[in-house]
Parts: sequence; structure tokens; C-alpha cells
Amino acid sequence: MGRIFGVCCLSRFFLWLFLCIGCLPAHAIDASSAANSPLHIKVFGSVDDPMGATVPDAKVELLDANGALVAATTTLLNGQFQLSAAPGDYQLAIIRDGFATVTMPLHLLKASPPAPLLIRLRVAEINQQIEVSSVPGSTSTDPAANKETTTITADDLKSIPVFDNDYISAFSALLDAGDISTGGTTILVDGLEAGRVGVSPSAIQSIKINNDPYAAEFYQPGRGQIQITTKPAADAFHGDFNFTFRDSVFDARYPFSPLGPKPPEQRRIYDGQLTGPLFRSKASSFLFTFKRAEEDLQAVVNATVPVGYLAPGSGYTLTPGTNCPPTVPCEQAQANVAAPTRDTEFTLRAARQISPAHTGYIEYQFQNTSNINEGVGDLTLAEAGTNVSDTESDINIHDDYTISPAKLNQLAVLVELDRAQIANAHQGTRLSVQGAFTGGSAQAHQDKSEYNLRLTDAFSYTHGKQQFKFGINIPHFGRRFLRDESLFGGFYTFSSLTEFQASAPSTYEAQRGQSSFVYHDQEVGVFFQDVIDVTPTLTMTPGIRYDWNNFTRSANNFSPRFSIAKALDNNGGTVIRAGVGIYYDRAGAQPLVDLKRYAQPSLFDVLVTQNPCYPIICPSQIEQQPPNIVRLDPSLRSPVRFNASVSVERRVGKSATATATYYSANTYDAYRSVDINAPFVTCLNPSCDAFTVAPDRPNPAFGRYRQIESSGSARSNSLVLALRGRLGSIFSGTAQYNYAHAIDNTGGINFYPQNQYLPNNEASDSNHDARHRLNVFGTFRQGKLLNLGVAIRMSNGLPYTITTGTDPYGTGFFNARPAGLARNSENNPFFRQIDLRYAYDFKLRRTDKDKSPTVGFSVAAFNVFNSLNASAVSRVITSPTFGHVIAGFPPRRMQLNLHYSF
Repeated sequence: MGRIFGVCCLSRFFLWLFLCIGCLPAHAIDASSAANSPLHIKVFGSVDDPMGATVPDAKVELLDANGALVAATTTLLNGQFQLSAAPGDYQLAIIRDGFATVTMPLHLLKASPPAPLLIRLRVAEINQQIEVSSVPGSTSTDPAANKETTTITADDLKSIPVFDNDYISAFSALLDAGDISTGGTTILVDGLEAGRVGVSPSAIQSIKINNDPYAAEFYQPGRGQIQITTKPAADAFHGDFNFTFRDSVFDARYPFSPLGPKPPEQRRIYDGQLTGPLFRSKASSFLFTFKRAEEDLQAVVNATVPVGYLAPGSGYTLTPGTNCPPTVPCEQAQANVAAPTRDTEFTLRAARQISPAHTGYIEYQFQNTSNINEGVGDLTLAEAGTNVSDTESDINIHDDYTISPAKLNQLAVLVELDRAQIANAHQGTRLSVQGAFTGGSAQAHQDKSEYNLRLTDAFSYTHGKQQFKFGINIPHFGRRFLRDESLFGGFYTFSSLTEFQASAPSTYEAQRGQSSFVYHDQEVGVFFQDVIDVTPTLTMTPGIRYDWNNFTRSANNFSPRFSIAKALDNNGGTVIRAGVGIYYDRAGAQPLVDLKRYAQPSLFDVLVTQNPCYPIICPSQIEQQPPNIVRLDPSLRSPVRFNASVSVERRVGKSATATATYYSANTYDAYRSVDINAPFVTCLNPSCDAFTVAPDRPNPAFGRYRQIESSGSARSNSLVLALRGRLGSIFSGTAQYNYAHAIDNTGGINFYPQNQYLPNNEASDSNHDARHRLNVFGTFRQGKLLNLGVAIRMSNGLPYTITTGTDPYGTGFFNARPAGLARNSENNPFFRQIDLRYAYDFKLRRTDKDKSPTVGFSVAAFNVFNSLNASAVSRVITSPTFGHVIAGFPPRRMQLNLHYSF
């Protein structure tokens, strides 16, 4: 924590140093130093919503007669704003997600400053908001105003069909899987990177994807992160309460579930938010949000087992199997296994307007979840499931200080405490028969805890035509504890049902020794960028970022970035944008714990590959086995990704924009793992399809020697066509089509090649390579009766690899492919799904409807046409179901929602 304290103090020191230096005269675009000039006139005002509550964080822009931006600012927590300009005629624009843009003429006279303005916003009538920097018809070359950005507002979330209110999953379809880091999708909540959103869906103000993709402020490309803005605490009472309900009696039958009555499933979700003043003070307010999800679900097992493995009355429907091995009578085992989940969340925020220029809040977040029989389904029997519980408590602090109209400092700190447990649903030895079933036990027992600090501090300064921004990000500075008792009961792998019937496993793996570990996860980044308005129609944005983490400890992770935008006319009808940038990957926490457990093994993981005893392992075989270890390649460095793009934006009509964007990405030093102590392979032909394998490992002191390397590569090219805004008289939304091709020679940090001595022979289509993708989100709205939300998702199926189910290389990976067959040579079937949601709201008062409480309901259908979308195809050639679809995405499901707001 001493390092963090030092970093924060250093950040504040440079902030105040910059303030002193920045006291030089300037002609700031937002009336910074010009505010006190006798040639400029001050404009004061405040912004309210229809209920009279103040609206913070609204954009306030002043435009001249040509539509050029003269001054800009944002409203404070109390809704007030201040800017200045020379005498003349202007247009004042107020822009806020979820509200209709307000424009008004403003005539500034030197001898008569205008009276303070009171501006009241109205709820937007168009569901899909397009991020703009000024009123329609004005030029917008701001990098954060690129029309490739998708913005979903709070109003959209009430209309667009979102299953179980899980908007993160719903809108992740708009991300690019190649831009997502090894550690997963980045979620930014109110500017701070977070592991979860922390507030209920009803407290979400907006969601943005691909906002300012080359900003040095972010370590990940725009298409690899989701930015979420939460609703602020207000100084007048507001509330939203929602009840979401699903029941399987309204759903279609899952095609892989057993015959007979549909299994009972029901889901109940309660969520809401309440905000208002604290202690009857306009300067203090609170926000309370909650969510309770009770989900009584069923996991569908569809496995193949030998006759007699499952006894009658065990809860499985057993039918004669097809394509069974000649010597093994087998049967299809299907079952609906109860898999209930519970989720309780609440957040309490206290906000304070410390001064007209200084606001802040402190927030407590709590979440408790439990999942029973997690991991059960498809080929995994109920006995191999786990029971998972997780409790997280967070303290979140935000501080925004407007030092002057040209200087703003924004600080956010999040302290997290997380405790989780994974317990085996059944005790025993884990059994896995390739392509047939997994049973026995999960052998996954773990207890985890995490103490983590996240911090971001950003300072913005406007000077003339330049807008500087620099700061520090600390997404992880954590201490983690793990008690790992997984595989203490052992794990047998069989290559086929024939091998299982003969009691002849291919491998046995087990762990023993120390089980408790403490490790640290540390990541720090600093950035600087400069938005330069070269002319009213040309903007350039250079920036640079530096990242450090305690996994690779690379010292040269500098990421220069540059973007440029040129408007071809003064009315902003057509804008051309281009950008290039470098991005470094993060590994996440899992490799860190692997190193802690196995680098100097105190937790001994042993692998028996030669005739392991069964059903009880022989003690001598365990004692004679050397430990498996994990080490880093001495030359390991953070993978580096070069992104470049060029796009054309064209306004279509008054309220829509069409974009065409070409993306190119090349990744070098990509992560992968290699067993450098694998038995030697002697190739018998140039392609190494025929080979011999040495009986023993080269170094007898070790078993599997996993070396984590940064020696892979990847590249992709894509064309994205999009149409956003109001299309026609009744539809507004986003339609986005992607054509892309991605290839690589690694599947990530946990990927092993089939031949450990030829890792570069794995070049093929990437795991996420989907050539064609179409996503449509929007709403048809006309009058009071038509409010129909729609979501359309279509894409090529993702690729998968056919394997033999055997371990001819003696590594225990069972990833060998048939001779001549490349990785990811096959594709899942085409995916298509259409979702609809009809919503109707009515006011409880006939008069003064802007202030009237609202009651509404909606009914949504997901996968309306009940399309069979495969999620898994049997890919092991020794499996009786080889080549057949064995699992699918859910069939048609119905969802009801009631809500009340005031």
C-alpha cells in the first residue's frame, strides 16, 4: 500500500505543479482563461429533468452561426454550468443520454449579460441515442464522437429485449473477440475499471462500446471494452422498481432434454433504485439500488455411458446407444438436473456538492451469489458438478474537482474484498471418457479470497485549441489467497469407452502437498494524450501510454497512439477518420497462481502416463513420479497488438449516420504454453503426420514442464458496416454487419500445441473466427401503442478441432488430431436468433404528465422462431456421437416484466 500512497501523492504533486504552470494566458475553447477577459461575457445556468431534479454531467455547448464549437462544459452535480464567449449570436445545446437534445438561440450583448438560464430537459423520444458533440448540422471531429460508437441509454434498456437484464452479455455481441485481452473483457464503470457493474440494471444511465478507440486513457482497444455510466444521485426523489418473471410453461422444449414433461424452471428478478436528497439538503443526496435474482434452473445432461454405469432409478433416462464400440454395450443418458442460483446485490451511495466546483460520493457495494450443480450439463454428469458461493464487498469513492473552467481533476478509488468457495457436489475420483462422459467427481475444491485496490486519477486541461489529459490507472493492486484441494482425489482419463470398459486408463493425475498460497496481482498504467483542434474541420489526437504488471515485468511497454478526423464539409455531413495504436496484453490472475503453486512445487502435481493402476492408483506409481512444474520463458514479454483503421461517416437524413470501417490488427509475442519436457518426437515425414515418440521424458527430475511463452502470433482484417440512429419514421436503433477473418497459431495462454516440438505448426483460423456477423438492436415506436423492441443476431458458427481422443505424444493433453487435419478445421452450424419485446407504459395522472408516476409492463420472446442453434458438436472420433450436435443454445423463451417509476 506504500507504493499506492506514493503514486497518489506524486499524481497530486504533478497536478498542482501543472496548475501553477497553467496560469498563463490562454484562449480556451471552453472559456477557460478567457472567462475573466473583458471581451467575453459569462453565461450561467442550470439544467433540470422533467421532475425538477438537477441533471449532472450534461454536455453544454455553444456554437457560432457556422456551427463551429466556441465553448463547452459539463453540468456539475447541482446541474449548474458556466461558460463565456465574445458578444454575438450563438446556439446553446444541452446534450444528455436519455434526454432529448435541447437547443436555443443565445444573443450576447456586451452591455447586457444574460440572466441565469433555467433549462428543463424532456425524456428522449428516440430510443437509440447517437453520441454527438453538437446540434445536428454541426461538425464533429472529436475522437470521442466517432459514429462507430454504439450507445445504449437507460430508455433503450426498457425497450430492447435483454434476457434476464444481463445487458453485458447482450451487447457483448458488438465487441470484437480479437480485441479482448487474455484477462477478459474490460468493464469501465463511471471511468473506473471494475470486475462487475456494482449497481442494479435500473440504475444504468448508458452503455457505450467502441468509444474513442485510440484513446491513450484505456489500455484496451475500443472494441474490447464496455463503458458504463450509472445514474447520479439526485436532489429530488426518484425511484424505479422492476419485477422480471420467467417460467418454463411458456417456453419451448429444449431439444436435448429427456422425453416427457418439460422440466420445471422459474426465474424471478427484483431490482430497483431510489434516489433523493439527504437531510433535506440540495447539496447532499443518496442513491440506493438493489437486485435479487432467484433462478430455479435445470441443467440438461446428454452423455453416453456403458450399460450398467448408471443404475435404474438414478434420475437418468437411459435409452439404447447408437454407434457403440463393438465390444461395449452403451446407452444414452439424459437427465434434467436442478441447478438453482441465487444472487443478492445492493448499493448505497452518498453524494455531496462540496462546493460549486467540487463534487464527490462514497459508495458501498455488496453481492452474494450461490450456484448449485455448476458445470453440470452436456457430457458432464451430476456427480461431477460443483457448488459455488461468492461474497463481495466494495467501497467506491469518486471525487471530481473543477479547479477552473479549463482544469478538471477526476479521482476514483475502489477497494474490493471478495471471498469464494468451490465445493465438490460429490466426493470420489474424477473420470473422463473422451467424447462420452465425465463423472465420478469434479475434484475442484478451492477456497479463495481477494483484497484489491483499483484507482484512476485523470487531469484534463484545455488551452486554446488543445485539450490535454493525463493520469494514472491502477486496475489491480491486490493480494490473493488460495487454498487448492483440487485433484486431491485423483483424475483418470480414458481415450474411449472401449478403454473404460477394459479398465485401462490412459493417464492418471493427482495433487498432494501444500494447499494454501498467497500471491499478488499488480498492474499500473500511466497515459498522456492531446486532442488538437487544428481547424474547425480537422482534429488530431496523439497520445502515449505505459503499462507495467508483475507477471511479465516488461520494462518497455510503451504504447504510442494517434488518430485523426477530417470533416469534408462544415455541416459535418461526411467525416473521415483514421487511427493507429499499440496495445499490450494482460495475462489475468490465473497464470500468477499457477506460478505460485507449481514454479517451485510445494503443491505436487503428478501425471502417470504409463499403465496407471485402476480403479485405485498404486502408491508406488505416485511416489515414483516427478512433479509437474510451471515456469516462465526467460524471454517472456507482454504480447503487443498493432491496430489500425480507417472509416468514413456519412449523415443519412436528419437523425441517422452510416459508417464503413476497415480494421487491421497484428499481434506479436502472443501467449501460449509448451511442455518443454515432453517425450522426444521423431518425425517420419516432412509434415510429421507419421512419427515415433520416446518412452520417457528428457529430464527425469520433472514431469510436465509447462513453459509459458510469448512466441505466438495472430492477425485479422475486418470490414464493419453500420447504420445508427432514427431510420424512417418509426424505427431507431443500430444495425451492424461485420465481415472478418482472423488466423493465429495459438489459442491463448493455456493453449498447448499437439506436438510440443512444432508449436508453429498450429497456424489456422482463430477460435473466434466468424466470417459474417449481423447484429441489430432497436425499437419500433409509433404513438402510444407501438413500442416494439427487436434484437437480431446472426453469425457463422465458430470453428472447432477434431481430435482422436488418444494421447500418442505422451503428454496427457489428448489434443492429437487425425493425420493431415489442421486445428479448427470444422465450423459449428450457422447461428441465428431474433428476439422481440413489446412494452407499454401509462401515466397515473392525466395532468402534469411529466411529473406523473409511470406504470408499465413488457413481454419479451427470445429466439422467437425457436431456431436450433448448436453450441457443441461431438468432435472426438472415438465418440459414439462423433459429428453430431450434442448441445444447443436455449430454445424460445418468454419473459414478463412489470415496472413502476416516479
